[in-house]
Amino acid sequence: MTDRGPSTDQSTTRPAEPLAARGAAATRPRWWWDARVLAAVLLATLGATLAWGLFGPEPAIVVSPTTTFLTAPCAADGLPDYEAALIASAAPLPSAEENVAAELLLTFWPF
Repeated sequence: MTDRGPSTDQSTTRPAEPLAARGAAATRPRWWWDARVLAAVLLATLGATLAWGLFGPEPAIVVSPTTTFLTAPCAADGLPDYEAALIASAAPLPSAEENVAAELLLTFWPF
């Protein structure tokens, strides 16, 4: 075996610097900073979008045959009166002789 000379390993020729001497920035890779900036930008964009949706301008309500199925009856404020429209669209009520619900109630109700 021949002697190749002193070792070229860096750990034996130069003592390692303490982490405090290098600084905290040297301990993390560059992509760590980029990921934090990207996350901050995405979070700010999400917050701005949420704030715009909550506090931004309200669109006008348009009631017309092309945008709303119910155009009549309308309430005092001009919007459709859904309760009146539901009552108007319901079939006429059966008479008491044709209504089986009253007979079933008397039959099955525990008296």
